[in-house]
Amino acid sequence: MTDVNQALEDANVREMIEKMKVINRRQNEDRISISMIGTGGGLSGQGWRNNNALVEHGDAVIMIDIGMTNADIAQNIKPAHIIITHMHPDHVGGLARHLLWCKYVAKMRPTIYVPSSFIVEMFGPHGEKLWDTNMLWDNYLAVQLEDGSAPDGSPVKLTFEDFADVVVCPVRIGLKEQVSFCTQKIDAGNGFTHAVTFEFYQIVQNAHHTPASPACGLIISNLCKRPPSWLIYTSDVRWHGGANITEGIANGASMIFHDVQIMGAPSPAGVHAHIDELLASDADLSRVVAMHHGFAPAMKYATLRDELLRLDAELSGKKTSRRSLYDDDATHAALVKVYALIKRGGSIMCGDGNAFNLRALHVEHMMIDDFGIAVNAPAKT
Repeated sequence: MTDVNQALEDANVREMIEKMKVINRRQNEDRISISMIGTGGGLSGQGWRNNNALVEHGDAVIMIDIGMTNADIAQNIKPAHIIITHMHPDHVGGLARHLLWCKYVAKMRPTIYVPSSFIVEMFGPHGEKLWDTNMLWDNYLAVQLEDGSAPDGSPVKLTFEDFADVVVCPVRIGLKEQVSFCTQKIDAGNGFTHAVTFEFYQIVQNAHHTPASPACGLIISNLCKRPPSWLIYTSDVRWHGGANITEGIANGASMIFHDVQIMGAPSPAGVHAHIDELLASDADLSRVVAMHHGFAPAMKYATLRDELLRLDAELSGKKTSRRSLYDDDATHAALVKVYALIKRGGSIMCGDGNAFNLRALHVEHMMIDDFGIAVNAPAKT
């Protein structure tokens, strides 16, 4: 029975991966696709996946972070390139398992890109520099990976470079200047004249998501476009309203994939940006896609569609026979905030990898009001 369950799980994973690729995949040279693997945070339970991303262009397959719930996804995707934004479990918790699988099973050697803020200088008692340490390896991966064995079975100490090619990338501080389009390039393969270009950024020097974790966002550029375009992927670098990245580069970004907490009150420590802060700002939200939102439950597209159609009718004073699938006040309050975000032009990533926005809401209304096509209420998700 265990083998049967495992086979079903493997089939589900493969189906999910193929669906992700279909959702946003662009075969043309002038398109770079980005798909979200999950919307869950560090404490999300069963049924969630950590908020990591898949970027594809030509033959290049790039994974942004590998959280503790996504090592199986990585093994199926087999990304040749892995970008790590910071060292929390929902962003790097599956990396050790994946590297073991790459080295001993797949016999492949991925390239891992880390920000220079991961590199710390070590000094002796008299102030002399001794060496540089990579915190991702020394503080996180080494305890899991460094004890290996030679071909003859004898013990050996392994290093980060025994598992992967490690590229340390500079970090842009602040986003007031225009994008440079020239920091780190990943070859898109045969027949593609342009690479995927990205930069790490921090709002301030050594920005910390939490006190011990320097966090970076990403600027992903598409040089194929004329003029070139770029998007911002905040990861867990806070941004609320116009406080940090609406100047210069952010104003020109085609899209901002943004870590936004939706359930509960804003964190006193300011660990994550909160939807209340977004809604209280006068920022243009039409390019914002809320991700990693910890929306409980991890609503699928059909469920969120049905709930927002109901809310839209209620708040517009229209009669509706729709009833909410949720009777708790916290979920209802969160749905009202999501509805406000949608009405401001923003989008939200659903638990099945689809984005819901105002255009989708209008299409659903058109189907019902103009064509009489009923939208069936989904099962609770």
